Amino acid sequence: MSLVSPVSRLYRHDIQFSYKFIINSEDIQRRKIMTMHMIHVYALVSILPLALCVIKDVVYIVDRSGSIQERHFDEAVEFIYNVTEFLTIDEQNLKVSVMTFSSDNRLDIAFDSYTNKTELLQKINNLKGTITNGNTQTGMAINYTQSTILTTGKGARSGAEVAVIVMTDGQSSGYPKPETEADNLRADDADVFSLGIGSALSASNAELKGIASDPDSYYLLYVSSFVYLCNLVPDLVPKLETNIAATLLSDCPKDPVVAEMDYTSTHQELSTAEATRHPEQQTTDAVTEMVQNTSLVLAPVDPNFGSSAVIWDQSIAAFITTTALLFLKNILN
Repeated sequence: MSLVSPVSRLYRHDIQFSYKFIINSEDIQRRKIMTMHMIHVYALVSILPLALCVIKDVVYIVDRSGSIQERHFDEAVEFIYNVTEFLTIDEQNLKVSVMTFSSDNRLDIAFDSYTNKTELLQKINNLKGTITNGNTQTGMAINYTQSTILTTGKGARSGAEVAVIVMTDGQSSGYPKPETEADNLRADDADVFSLGIGSALSASNAELKGIASDPDSYYLLYVSSFVYLCNLVPDLVPKLETNIAATLLSDCPKDPVVAEMDYTSTHQELSTAEATRHPEQQTTDAVTEMVQNTSLVLAPVDPNFGSSAVIWDQSIAAFITTTALLFLKNILN
């Protein structure tokens, strides 16, 4: 027969019930807070694709003057094809237009002349076999790009970012000056890349620098021959779409000529540090610093939940801060 009185059993039962109630209450509170965190994360993940999505119109201005052999022109077309294969091509991301020039201008692929990436790649491939002749009227081609191609009538999108890649094997002839026309593009917030090919530009590249946006170390590209253009695919792709990494083609021959390019600014003054860092890297550094400075502030923690909750909240705060900054960056741009 048990010697524990009914009163003692009742008292012990009350204590156990009270203890379970306290534990369950803390657990419920913890679950509520964690649920709210997950709701915040879900909401941010939902808008993250919009934050990372960049609507950009890309125009290639390709030299087809008489100094370029047709097989070399085909290699330039192959380069554009290889770059485009890595890009996200649709109305919510990138669209590509291609024009060729010599003594005249010709719009070969307009922004609205295809409906998907497959069609675009086919149109690019069809440019092989183009007859090359005439002079190198680079300034006229850049002017034509701004006045005709980058218009809604040719499928350019209002409010889209703009990147223009000028590909040439020699100095321009005649007027207007390509540097002046490139400045006009920049006045409309376009990023202008100059891509020089061959020995005619390796020693004297002042015109290439004048065409390229600053810093020249980022926007000026060079190879010693058309066959080496494939080496530039991994360099150009992330500059057009920052979240895409391209790999070097396995059969791409290495350029034996190391061009000693002088990247001194031809436009606004830049510090040495700025000239050697990509604009995207400067943005990334700024975001990282802001996350480090704000993650603790954005992490309200119940002290009863221990150190694991602190780590969880800091990671959530970092994610929230980074996503918000990316979202704001795209809105402001």
